Amino acid sequence: GSWPLGITVGVITVGVFEIAKRIMSNKTAKYHYQGRMAHGMKAVLGAFIGASISMSYFGTPLVVQQFAPVPESATRSEVVAHLDTLEQKAIAPWLAMQETAKQKAQDIHKQNNWKGVTTRKARPAQLAFEKQIAKAQDSVASIKAAYASKKSALWESSQRSHREILRAHEDEMGLIGGIFAGICLLLEVLFLVCVFWLTDYKFHMYCEATEGTTQRPTKLTKSTKPEVQRVPTNTAIGFRSEGKVEMIDGKAHVWCMKANGELKAYSASQLSSNIRNTKGERKEYFEAMKRKLK
Repeated sequence: GSWPLGITVGVITVGVFEIAKRIMSNKTAKYHYQGRMAHGMKAVLGAFIGASISMSYFGTPLVVQQFAPVPESATRSEVVAHLDTLEQKAIAPWLAMQETAKQKAQDIHKQNNWKGVTTRKARPAQLAFEKQIAKAQDSVASIKAAYASKKSALWESSQRSHREILRAHEDEMGLIGGIFAGICLLLEVLFLVCVFWLTDYKFHMYCEATEGTTQRPTKLTKSTKPEVQRVPTNTAIGFRSEGKVEMIDGKAHVWCMKANGELKAYSASQLSSNIRNTKGERKEYFEAMKRKLK
């Protein structure tokens, strides 16, 4: 397929997946603190986190190895070019001797022949040059055979060296890919920590704003609120008492104790909101107060 098309599709797919993961992570963190975390949502978030970590951890080394430049092997002609030059220099004198002897043998034949046959008197000289031609041919063949062996050995050595270079390159890319995979894994974990930290911070900010305290949590764990001396249930404070139900503006309200010890009247809808946004003892307290309105 087309490289640009494949890269475009890959980038879009990863982008859509990451956006969906962030949306799901934010919703999951919010529902966790609201007490509405369903098992199905936990499974979906786990699948997203598992897929994201797998893509980052296993995909990053593949990307590094895929796009890193691979050392190229030299061609055979490039490897044996120096030996080719030496070979040509070695056989050049023998080729010259062969050509010279051949030309002289032909000249003797032209000058001393009878009806196409070299005369007996000129034949020894012609044979001497023919022996030179044969010697030159044998020398050329011997030199070519020797250099062919050298070229073969040099080419094999070059191929072994290239294979070693490729192995070293793969090891190096594997190491770099592993480092990037570890960094991606760390970023994934930091992302999840940040999502839940921010949600935790907003949760406590909301609780503090609605319960009248000025404490500002700065840690991921729930902030520890100072113990407040509670007024015993149904103990009167003026004309008001904790747990007393009154009609205010035509709606039933129940007087509840805030974290700072003050009493505040809550309607059923306000109690429902507090129940969704609190946990532990405070959530149970608001649920008990809401039952008084029924």
